[in-house]
Amino acid sequence: QPQAEDNRRLQAEWQALSQDAQARVAEARPNEALQGLAPTTMAPEAIARLFAAADSAGLLLSQGEYRQVSEKGSGLSQYQITLPLTGSYPAVRAFLNEAMDREPGLALVGLKLTRASVTQSELDARLQLILYLREAG
Repeated sequence: QPQAEDNRRLQAEWQALSQDAQARVAEARPNEALQGLAPTTMAPEAIARLFAAADSAGLLLSQGEYRQVSEKGSGLSQYQITLPLTGSYPAVRAFLNEAMDREPGLALVGLKLTRASVTQSELDARLQLILYLREAG
């Protein structure tokens, strides 16, 4: 029951943040929005900061999946990132807070939390993130 309530609260929080982000993108002029993003050449450093944030939160990070997608004519490049993590719920939250603070172009797209049993404190998390980067040139 407590996890179900947390899930409902997190879903509502995620929806509100998603709507806020969409509204901000719609209001921003394209050039202004791109200025705050790191260039694509900084992708390896950004991913290294994600790994450091996971380590700092005390999470076990399995092999992540990364895929770069360029949006022609938009000046943007996306890194679609899937991170399988193992740790406590507070550690996952701490990781997300730190990662989002460190990377202005990072967006949480999906989050799946599973636990082997109700009594187990560790959980398996699968995060789907998009890192938006500015195309060079």
